Amino acid sequence: MGNHIRGTTGQSTLRRSLASLLFEQEGWRSRFTDRPLLVPDDELRLNEWMQQHLVLTWAMHEQPWTVEAQVIADLAPPLNQSANSSHPLYPLVRDARRRWRQAARQAEDEQSHEV
Repeated sequence: MGNHIRGTTGQSTLRRSLASLLFEQEGWRSRFTDRPLLVPDDELRLNEWMQQHLVLTWAMHEQPWTVEAQVIADLAPPLNQSANSSHPLYPLVRDARRRWRQAARQAEDEQSHEV
């Protein structure tokens, strides 16, 4: 849970999905390592956005990997890309993540040419 709330886009698929859907609208800047990441200042802005717009709940389970697929099937969380391809918003999130990945790579290329 800490990775989703106080972590980074490098540690949380939830944060990556939110960043990919919001980076253009919010003007957030990205960089690329082995995946797109928000720059540190914009990670903080994502934290603020999440605090203002999200309500979160959770359940504890001794072996969460044994129930994850069923939870995804039952709740159909729109931002979850794993085992959720039949969700109507799946293509929108997938395309947003692709665009963010491309933008982060482009930003990284531009920055490396400036040096």
